[in-house]
Amino acid sequence: MPLNADALPSAPQAGASLLRVGSTVPVPIDTILDLLVQPPDVVEKNLVSKFIEVVTTRFDALTSEFINDIASLKERHSALITAAVTGQIDTTQA
Repeated sequence: MPLNADALPSAPQAGASLLRVGSTVPVPIDTILDLLVQPPDVVEKNLVSKFIEVVTTRFDALTSEFINDIASLKERHSALITAAVTGQIDTTQA
């Protein structure tokens, strides 16, 4: 889309920085930032918040599940070593 010089301010705003990139028309940086960074509306904020809540809840559940699985594996590991040391398992065969 070509740059329309008539649509831009004719003089820079007081105190605003100017940006000159590939154009001979100075554009206040505030104008560019207003175009690039728009805060989300309330509906979008609520959707993002709900999504983060759902993902965090699932992450917490998986973390708890993994902690329980690790504890169970440690217990089985200990029982296997005990069984091997006490002779309940034949360790002579590979």
